[in-house]
Amino acid sequence: MREIQKIENLPIIVLTALGHVGVDYFGNLFYSSKEVLKVPALSFFRKLEILLKNKKINIHKVPNKKLFNIIKNNFMWKSPIKSYNYFSSKKDEKDFRKFFCLFIKKSKIHDVKKKIFLAIHYGMAKIKKKKINNLKYILTHEHQSRYCKEYKKFFFTKFVIVVRDPRAAFAGSFKGAQIKNVSKEFMLDRCLTFWKTGFDFYLKEKKEENIFLVQNEKFQGQKKLKIILKKICKWLDINFSKEMLQPKYFNEIWHGDSSYLSKYERKKPLPKSYYNKKNVTQRWKSQISKSEINDIENILSKSMKIFKYKPINKISFISKLNAYKNIFFKYKKERNPLINTYYIIKNIIRRTFILHKTNLALKIFDLT
Repeated sequence: MREIQKIENLPIIVLTALGHVGVDYFGNLFYSSKEVLKVPALSFFRKLEILLKNKKINIHKVPNKKLFNIIKNNFMWKSPIKSYNYFSSKKDEKDFRKFFCLFIKKSKIHDVKKKIFLAIHYGMAKIKKKKINNLKYILTHEHQSRYCKEYKKFFFTKFVIVVRDPRAAFAGSFKGAQIKNVSKEFMLDRCLTFWKTGFDFYLKEKKEENIFLVQNEKFQGQKKLKIILKKICKWLDINFSKEMLQPKYFNEIWHGDSSYLSKYERKKPLPKSYYNKKNVTQRWKSQISKSEINDIENILSKSMKIFKYKPINKISFISKLNAYKNIFFKYKKERNPLINTYYIIKNIIRRTFILHKTNLALKIFDLT
């Protein structure tokens, strides 16, 4: 019971991002902390919404005896990405079920969402032999910043947000979409939504002094990474250790990923100087056209200025007008003329909402 009570009272660190920015890499550094409980990327509140939308399952109405199977099948399924998997064996899964159900039965927490979230982390801490009494935080990963506010309803929460040069972020997403046969039409909307919701969330939490900004470019290389980690450890009041300089998946070394090198994760270390600034710039310039660079710089000029990313092109009223024209008309699949007209109108409406009324866009369109 003492360990259950400890988990019930832990504050939460929510790790989120503005799209394709290296957030998995940064989050996996915390597997080595003895004071932080980190499990694979959960995106808890996003998955809750998908569960309700797609399967019409209201988690509050699920009997306790059916909870485990629903959570396992909808939150903890087997992924082709190794570091997204919760169980390494059938025994892991069996033991997790025992501890998950124990927490659901013994916990005094009344809200079902909060109880399930903590039961998942309690179960994972037990099967991975984490010393629960040493913990100061649970660190959870919420891919889309729009869901971050949900944690504040249930927990004492701090936020860590990872940002990257948007040209590199969009280029990486476009490259990943190409590998997985996803259209640039869809991926543009996804990139814009991730960036807009993340930026708006950052501005709001910054006013409350409740967020730690991490820029991808500032944690490339061991010296820079050590500086960033020491700062964030001080902010969280946890101990820094040299082991945190190596990203892991539980106790295994994690070699990272890159849409430029593989479909999923690396089985060996990245090439030396892979994240050298010059090499990074060459990669994203090779993936997106000069016109697309101009569009990104103009559409996201406000956030680029705040995050201190310098545009290549001159920003003016005319350049912004051209960028909006491209955003509305250019990024689409080739279709026959009649269907093409329909999708142009649809894209204009959807992207106008994404850019200027993002919260409303999230309610109207399926952008999960």
